[in-house]
Amino acid sequence: MDEPFIAERKSLLQQWNHYLLLQDKEKALEAKDTADQFIRRANGRHIDIDYLLVSCRHELSMTKDYGQADRLLTLIENFHSRLSPRQAYTFHFLKGLYYYSLKQYSASLDEYQLAHGLSHAVHDKIEKAELYYKLGTVHFHLDYLTPSIEWVNKALNIYVQSNATKRCADCHVLLAHNYQDINDFEKATSHLQTARELYEQLSDDQNFNILCQALGYLYVKQKRSRDAIAAFEKGLERNTNVGLLLSILYPLSKEYFRVGEIEKGKQTLANGLEICKSNGIDEYKHHFAILEARYILNDSLKGQLINGIVYFQDRQMWSYVEEYANELADMMFNEGDYKEAANFYRIASAARNKNSIRGK
Repeated sequence: MDEPFIAERKSLLQQWNHYLLLQDKEKALEAKDTADQFIRRANGRHIDIDYLLVSCRHELSMTKDYGQADRLLTLIENFHSRLSPRQAYTFHFLKGLYYYSLKQYSASLDEYQLAHGLSHAVHDKIEKAELYYKLGTVHFHLDYLTPSIEWVNKALNIYVQSNATKRCADCHVLLAHNYQDINDFEKATSHLQTARELYEQLSDDQNFNILCQALGYLYVKQKRSRDAIAAFEKGLERNTNVGLLLSILYPLSKEYFRVGEIEKGKQTLANGLEICKSNGIDEYKHHFAILEARYILNDSLKGQLINGIVYFQDRQMWSYVEEYANELADMMFNEGDYKEAANFYRIASAARNKNSIRGK
């Protein structure tokens, strides 16, 4: 393979990867088109692992085509023994990203930790910051809040030095979520204000939607239902991101029910369930099914709570296990079934202890 070809290929893939790391959609798409054309002209020379890796990152972070990402990861894994440390790092990072997209947070953390063990092969500080941010994200979802804050701050320090405005804002939003979960509302509010100021420098509806979602959750924690509803409703405007939509529709429907706006709650719940069914999303399907049983169907609540507890136990999402097990235990106690009530109180207590061990 001639040196000019190698140099141009390397430059094109690095540029494409860089824009993906910064989540600059427009420039990433342009870089992808250029790289695709170049690789097609060189078709037949060999299987290009680096090209496959960047393509997989694009599918996971831009197009959200997880089926195609899975196919690419499977293809790359066939060459695992031949991967350089740098390629192996990227492979495990992308597997972590893939598992995260499937809500398999423990598997995601395992892959990110494997990638971290190979991070000596990575010299791009933005790429290292992305790993730190993803470690912070998956630790947050597993309720390891102290390490989550530590990882996000490591990422933020690099993003600040690199003037990566969007990624700085994303870090502040994640820090706000962490602090609101430990009821430090002052710090949570401060981080969201900083995120707002940074997002205002950018012109992207999704950034605004993310901020509204975060504000809504903060208001829910503070029992400010009307403020939460207003924030969530704004977050639905021009929102086409399925995951983000569900993360707003679910708490919005809960708040509607809480303030007595039953018809709005029903419609929002129905919209959420339809999105879950049409996109095969199980996590929120359980949340919505429990909400529907609680406020609409009534007689199926016990069964839906049990289904939800089993589902979230399997995924080690202990906050939800604790919440739903406590609710079911209270139901059993009020019905006079003290043995079953004690059983579910124990399940809730065990889940709470796991959160406590993790730093929550």
